[in-house]
Amino acid sequence: MDPISLAAGAFGASVLALVFCAMMIKRIKDAADAETESRTALLSSQLEQTEATRRDLAGELAITREKLAEVSEKRAIAETTANRVPILEAEMKELRTALDQWREKGSELETALEKEREAAAEKLAMLEDAKTKMHDSYKALST
Repeated sequence: MDPISLAAGAFGASVLALVFCAMMIKRIKDAADAETESRTALLSSQLEQTEATRRDLAGELAITREKLAEVSEKRAIAETTANRVPILEAEMKELRTALDQWREKGSELETALEKEREAAAEKLAMLEDAKTKMHDSYKALST
């Protein structure tokens, strides 16, 4: 074979090899592009899911913060009430002591009143007796 034919054959084989390599590179690139698109779509889907989850969690956080504020307010009210309990208990103890004193005083006054009623009843009986005696004396004198 002559050198030109050999060179032409080698050149043709080189061109054929280059075309084959180019086709292989194109296939690899297309496969890589398809994989990239697939991964991009997957990541985009994951991003959307993550964003939806973030929005849900943000909503839950807002609700939780509102509940925390309500609970904090209720706790403050409860603490205020709890702080008043010892004061109210002391006042109640004082009032019970005063009530006991008033009850004792009432009992004493009832006893004194009962004695005065008995004394008044005795005086009325004596007056009735004196009235009867005077009446009898006037009758005796008038006859």
